[in-house]
Amino acid sequence: MTRKDRKLVRESEWVRIYRTKNNVLEVVSKFLEGNLQPTAAEFEKKWPVLSPEGRLDVCSAYQAKARLSEEDVEILNVIMMMGDELSWGNIVSVFARHPDRNRVIAFIRERLEKQSPPLANFYQAIETLEAKELIPKLLEKHKQYRRSGVSPKSQDRILCIDYLVCCKTVWKLTGIQDYKAELQEYLTSDDKVTRDFASRLLLQS
Repeated sequence: MTRKDRKLVRESEWVRIYRTKNNVLEVVSKFLEGNLQPTAAEFEKKWPVLSPEGRLDVCSAYQAKARLSEEDVEILNVIMMMGDELSWGNIVSVFARHPDRNRVIAFIRERLEKQSPPLANFYQAIETLEAKELIPKLLEKHKQYRRSGVSPKSQDRILCIDYLVCCKTVWKLTGIQDYKAELQEYLTSDDKVTRDFASRLLLQS
């Protein structure tokens, strides 16, 4: 897409947000468009006073960064220590590329115990890490979902999506086909978004 096909809506230190001709918002990281080179020392001072929108901009910028420098890792450490549920949930996929795997596993374990929904991104990070040591925690969460009465007729979309990603992660880490079958049940969900989401998860496999 050329620059002529989109209009700049908002710009921050971290991202540019464009509106396309189809009225779709496109978030572009300044790691890709620009010369963004943050330092951990500067970031640690800025992070506590960033607005929620500003924090999400940081998360979006890093999601597009292919390789993490040593400075980036220190910045991720700041977010891990000083973040909030919204930022953690949006950047956990980047944490999955952090060189200190044990630290990330411990962080995700704690978030699964304390974090409010949605949790789908945490489950996806576990799959990316192939963190089989977290299978007991996943099974515990899976049991909680089943006890909640979640079903293809459920109206709580966040609950359903969290449950589906939990099922997919357990299935991929254990190879137990029962969890794939649970995903397949949602191909008949009353909610189209949930139904399509289940279909995409199965296609990814």
